[in-house]
Amino acid sequence: MIDWWLVGSASLWITGLAVLLSALSYQNWLAHETGTRLRDRFVTRSWGVPYSVGMTMFCTGLAAAREAAWWERAIWTALALFFAWQLIRHCRQGVPTR
Repeated sequence: MIDWWLVGSASLWITGLAVLLSALSYQNWLAHETGTRLRDRFVTRSWGVPYSVGMTMFCTGLAAAREAAWWERAIWTALALFFAWQLIRHCRQGVPTR
């Protein structure tokens, strides 16, 4: 029998990592095209929003895993809430761009 909860939680954290990888790839390309350093791109909103989305998905997926102990779930949930708060902050007031 397929454990659909496990499939859902695993797909959530894997998708979160895919979002992070695609955001990093885009920032690398953008830094190359604009002639800026990659680390200068990490303070822009175009990095902050997908980073927060990816990390929220990653932490939520690991918090939802059935094999996790209660203290692991608490830590992953706290991290997910932190990144969700960071995402809301990025979307409401924005991040300074260079």
